[in-house]
Amino acid sequence: MEDTTGGSAEGLLPPLLPLSPRGSGIKGLIASHSNSTVPSTLTQSSTPPGDAQHTPMPSDRLLRLVVLFTRHHLISKEFGRVVDQSEIDALTRALINVSIPAGSTLNMIAAVLEGEFETNCKDPGSIMRSNCLASKLTGVFSRMRCADYLSKAVGPIVEEVMSDEACSLEIDPRKLMMTHGEGANIEDIAYNNLMLLIGKTSAVVSMLSAPQVRELLPREMRAIASVIAELSKIYAADRLLPLVGGFIMLRLVNPSLVTPESYGILPDGMVPSLSARRNLTLMSKLLQNLSNDVLFG
Repeated sequence: MEDTTGGSAEGLLPPLLPLSPRGSGIKGLIASHSNSTVPSTLTQSSTPPGDAQHTPMPSDRLLRLVVLFTRHHLISKEFGRVVDQSEIDALTRALINVSIPAGSTLNMIAAVLEGEFETNCKDPGSIMRSNCLASKLTGVFSRMRCADYLSKAVGPIVEEVMSDEACSLEIDPRKLMMTHGEGANIEDIAYNNLMLLIGKTSAVVSMLSAPQVRELLPREMRAIASVIAELSKIYAADRLLPLVGGFIMLRLVNPSLVTPESYGILPDGMVPSLSARRNLTLMSKLLQNLSNDVLFG
């Protein structure tokens, strides 16, 4: 199988991640090869022959910085610990833009994930919960790689919900009271809507679980899920399923449900109505609770 990020296809990830002794279990996911994959244009010196005193131009220094980042992912890992929250979005874009041409995105994400687990190992419930670099990187990279998968896995459900404007999955009694008035049997309406919500959400689960759809999940997403699973075994064994499920649902499936227009699921210019958006949001909340193994409501 060809590795679309430039690494070896013999393992889930190419071998660039500097691991601590406790993280050595992840090495089973990483194929062994000696060098990182860096385009030759990034490693060629621009110093003119015979000009030993040549002062590098800004572009030369920038290229050397790119090489440093793509070969030594410990730098990205530490950035995740020290960069201010207000700079996380800009750092995410920079790391993605630098690592993709160099074919080292998966290694970089794996390193940042390890840093996230190490930082929060004493409070496993906080792993990948905040607006952290690991969450941002996995979310952005998933969005870039999963358009075709999401179109087939989530697209049919989104189209069904959007086509039925009369359908309401609302279960909040306050919102139902505002819609139906005080004379309505709010309890019965909420129960009927809940059954509809469970039915439509179950259809999403069935679609995601279907063998033909599971096969469409991009290799990169499987690799990231595997790294999260291995790190969970080391740092938060009792949180393995919620952490892997959180990645699949919170970073991939749920955002595409709530904002399908941002994931290429809908034709250009088409957006869900307010009622359809509310229905899709309720479905995403139920899916997230399922992945976290907690009750809904």
